[in-house]
Amino acid sequence: MTVLSTISKHQDIVQLAYLKLIIIPLWISKVLFADNELIHKTGV
Repeated sequence: MTVLSTISKHQDIVQLAYLKLIIIPLWISKVLFADNELIHKTGV
């Protein structure tokens, strides 16, 4: 039981790490893109 729970815990951590690797760059590019859109709209 303990080994299985440790493995599942480890898998959760790995999945979170992968999610962060995928989501954070997407979020950053989204924010940067939104900023660029604002800059283009305001003409600054």
